[in-house]
Amino acid sequence: MTGLSLESARVRAGETVRVSVTVTNRGTRPGSEVLRVHVSDRFASVSPPVERLRAFRKIRLDPGETRTELLAFPTRDLAFHAPGGRRLEPGWFGLRVAGHEAEFEVA
Repeated sequence: MTGLSLESARVRAGETVRVSVTVTNRGTRPGSEVLRVHVSDRFASVSPPVERLRAFRKIRLDPGETRTELLAFPTRDLAFHAPGGRRLEPGWFGLRVAGHEAEFEVA
């Protein structure tokens, strides 16, 4: 993977987080890759899981092929269980795909 970019570093509750990743098969045979988007809440009022899988996609690439894939998930997927029910708190979130990282804010 060579690149990771967010459509926007700031999203509002009710919107969708969109992340693009560019993947290249540098091998000599066709191959598959599972792109996994892991998200962590940087400053939650309770301790949610350290990192949560929010989106994934399996892709197949021919030798030498490069492709940019868009993965997306709604901000409601960032909510966590807390006393009183599920809650989405505004703040900063970390995002990781195959070792590449970015941050975004939910307002």
